[in-house]
Amino acid sequence: LQALVPAIKEDAAGFAAFLQASQLAWLKVGYARALAERGGAFPRRQDLSDGGYYVGLPPPKVRKFSLSYAWSSEFHPSPTGRKMKELAATLDELGAVDSDAVFFDYCALPQNARNGNDGADGKR
Repeated sequence: LQALVPAIKEDAAGFAAFLQASQLAWLKVGYARALAERGGAFPRRQDLSDGGYYVGLPPPKVRKFSLSYAWSSEFHPSPTGRKMKELAATLDELGAVDSDAVFFDYCALPQNARNGNDGADGKR
């Protein structure tokens, strides 16, 4: 990826260049809430619903949130969907609106299927 992203001395410009080059997905808060309500394992990046995420840098007036957490299992960060429920509750506490964006690593970049437990359909 380093070869695709030019060296930029300003943080904001470098971050925007990285997001564009990586095509990183940010979940829309409303979509994260819907996934939490549905329950179960949440989808990989390549299985996200169209319109449920931003690609690259979210729009300027959108608040951006980032989640850091330990995975609950080797093959999926939260097979039960508990982490998405906790995320939705925290976003509610922070006053996030549906159009805000959240970085959630498993959903941000494509994931390989692992041991048949990839959560792609949200039912595993």
